[in-house]
Amino acid sequence: MNSNNIQIIEEGIQNVDREIEEIKNISYINSNKYDELMMKMDMIEKLLNENKKNCDKMSNHIDFVEKVFEYVKSPFFYVMNKVKSLGYKETAPIEFYVEKY
Repeated sequence: MNSNNIQIIEEGIQNVDREIEEIKNISYINSNKYDELMMKMDMIEKLLNENKKNCDKMSNHIDFVEKVFEYVKSPFFYVMNKVKSLGYKETAPIEFYVEKY
């Protein structure tokens, strides 16, 4: 082998070494981005779980209000119809509900 061939081989080895270092750097950056994304995903999952708990609470509250309304609507509208029959005129929303039910 002559010195020209040796020089070409050494340059090739240096190029391969540089490319290996670049690949290591890219791998390190990707690993950091992966870790960052996983932390964000964990945070999103935690927020979704908290949101689900709040939605469950709200659903329970809505069920409670609907049950109470179902229990009191008949006496309420009875009284409202009696008040209406006495000639008392209230704002439109009460008349709307009296007529509706």
